[in-house]
Amino acid sequence: EHNLSSPCLIAHHPAATFFRYAQKKVNDQINTIVDSCLKELQSLNRPFKYIVTCVIMQKNGAGMSTAASMFWDSSKDGRCVVPWSNKTMHVIVTVYGCAVNIDNAAELD
Repeated sequence: EHNLSSPCLIAHHPAATFFRYAQKKVNDQINTIVDSCLKELQSLNRPFKYIVTCVIMQKNGAGMSTAASMFWDSSKDGRCVVPWSNKTMHVIVTVYGCAVNIDNAAELD
């Protein structure tokens, strides 16, 4: 599986440390994280199509489970999940990278 660790570091958006859970602001917070992530990933000029998802949940003791299944070429494509939390919320950012027009996996390094 291709290593998406570099893009995953970008997924841990520094502005998120200032976020406090507020129901009215969650959509804006998600959009800020996802848009920023995607712009940074695109600036890498790598031969990938990216999918970025973000889940924000109020930290109130409730459980949360997620799952994903992919049908792809694991030698070229990959995903990275970045969990993060502060005192008021849990955040999970997932980045999927799907290689485009790559015949040789060595081109990904």
